[in-house]
Amino acid sequence: MHWYVLILLCLGSNLAVAEHKKPGLGLLVMSDPKTAKPKIVSEPGIFKQSDEITIISIPDMLRYCCAKIKGGGLSQSFAIRINSNTGQQLIEHHINWLPQAIAGRLAVAIKGNIKIIEHKSNENKILVDMDADGIPEAIKICASSEGVHMTAWSGSFKNMSRIWHAYYYLGQDLESNCSTEEIGFFIDSVVAAFQKSRP
Repeated sequence: MHWYVLILLCLGSNLAVAEHKKPGLGLLVMSDPKTAKPKIVSEPGIFKQSDEITIISIPDMLRYCCAKIKGGGLSQSFAIRINSNTGQQLIEHHINWLPQAIAGRLAVAIKGNIKIIEHKSNENKILVDMDADGIPEAIKICASSEGVHMTAWSGSFKNMSRIWHAYYYLGQDLESNCSTEEIGFFIDSVVAAFQKSRP
């Protein structure tokens, strides 16, 4: 085997590993603080028992630290979509603590004790370093006509790519302020689901 083929194979395997690594993110939901316990909804394999969690409140993007994962099971909510997953493709995690200031609201849950590097309130965006590599990731929120979109972005300032997308259906009219990039995957997945359901 030639040396340049070996280099390409090594590069390919490294890229494959990098592509499959999912960010440690979930969506904290508590619809009614009097009757419901707070839960973090995520894709499978993101959080485990006793993981420390930083909570970023929505829409003010304030940081609260730290909750711990207590357990969980399959999600029963179809109001939530994370990347291309919904319903029982997602996992619900219980937590041991919730700040009173965000009871009954949505929040983004980040794995670890994560500090906010910069808060850009006029852009509904914060910068955090989730993987401790010295390069900040951006977490953004926006509204579409009936729900809230939360996205995470990685890469250089001029060339950021989306690495995570969560959507929460509110079922009420909102003033839309999302860019095409923020909701592009959501639109693509809805179209794909519609096309799949056609005979």
